[in-house]
Amino acid sequence: MKKWIIWGSILGIIVILVVIGAINAGKPKPVAITVASVIKGDFTREVSGTGNIEAKEYTLTFGRQDRVAKVAGALGDHVVKGQLLAELTVEKENADISASQENLTASADAITAQDNKARADRAKMLADLNDAQRNLDEGRRLLDVGDKSPQEVKDLERKVSDLERDLRSLDSQATSTRSNLTAQRDQSSANVVGTQQVLRESQVISPVDGYISVVDFRVGEMSTGNIKVVEDDTLRARVNIAESEVSLLREGMPARIELDSAPDHPLEAILTELGVAAIIKGEGGSASLPVKFDFTDKKDAALMAKSGYTITARVKAQQIPNIIQVPIESLVEDTTGDNKKYSVWVMVPEPVKEPGPLGKLFGAGKKPTKPAPAPTATNPGPKLLGHVTKREVKVDARNLTKAAITGLAVGDIVVTLPPDTLKTDSLVSYSPLDEEVKK
Repeated sequence: MKKWIIWGSILGIIVILVVIGAINAGKPKPVAITVASVIKGDFTREVSGTGNIEAKEYTLTFGRQDRVAKVAGALGDHVVKGQLLAELTVEKENADISASQENLTASADAITAQDNKARADRAKMLADLNDAQRNLDEGRRLLDVGDKSPQEVKDLERKVSDLERDLRSLDSQATSTRSNLTAQRDQSSANVVGTQQVLRESQVISPVDGYISVVDFRVGEMSTGNIKVVEDDTLRARVNIAESEVSLLREGMPARIELDSAPDHPLEAILTELGVAAIIKGEGGSASLPVKFDFTDKKDAALMAKSGYTITARVKAQQIPNIIQVPIESLVEDTTGDNKKYSVWVMVPEPVKEPGPLGKLFGAGKKPTKPAPAPTATNPGPKLLGHVTKREVKVDARNLTKAAITGLAVGDIVVTLPPDTLKTDSLVSYSPLDEEVKK
């Protein structure tokens, strides 16, 4: 009797399992999907392009080699035109120029004194010559009337001749003396000019207003190297923006400049100029427009950015506050003729049903004795079921990751990368979202 009871129970269980299998076999198999929640927040669209740093930069060096005595400009300092940036040891040159200037002054004073003396001596001798000439003229008149002898007239003529010779000698001597003094003065002047040139070669002077971008000099070391100055208002970023995105740009828009040499140190900038001539890559290639940016922090830019550096510029071209957003991969484009429309698949979760008598018989609905492990990327946990429906939405803006839309509400669940096999009311299975797991 007991054997029949046992075999009867086994047979009943087999029948129940066959019935359950037949019921499940008639149900449609769910389509596996991935989902995301609809969110609301500030939306930003960036327009980007690649290019280079442009700048008018001056490379300054000493005109001669010696030890550096002074470095007055430091990296990042703002300097003005004519400002001393560095200087060599110039004690000897300063002493030389001081001595040359003293000699120059003395030579100039000697020339002035010589000129004054020569004029005075010539004036006195010329007066004597004039007196002698008058006496000669009077002697000749008296000789004609017999009051002077021929010898007396000859003596007067000799005196005039001697004075004329002395005057010529005086002029010649004065000219020679002045020439020697002038040569001394010119030599002293040349020494001053030459020493001043050496002093100029011993200094590095900024030719413009700007920022110091490189300092290679060290006090006490030889004067090899250079100082570089980036002229004010010439450091800028120049990138090429695809023609399809140029219409979104306006002068004054904020931008972020990322240097390939320092990607973790972006520089803030402002869009200042949109080009007027497009650049086309190859025959039949896509076109782009050159766009220029000025840096907000010129000192920081002068330190980080060097002329020719490669960069990426990212412009905040569109900003919409507090708007509904979905992942870009949830959009489905529906094109009919010239009309382009967008829709998304919205997932409606299946309600949780109470287990029937058979389910209760086999333990359905019972709470597990141990909590289920938290879902992870490799272990997403149990799948949830739901149905999908397609809804048309209006796309207000989009970027690389999200689309700003109207037509959905916060908390709606959308299908990302929807498979082509989806249909309205299709049964789907998906891994629970974080907020569903927390529930």
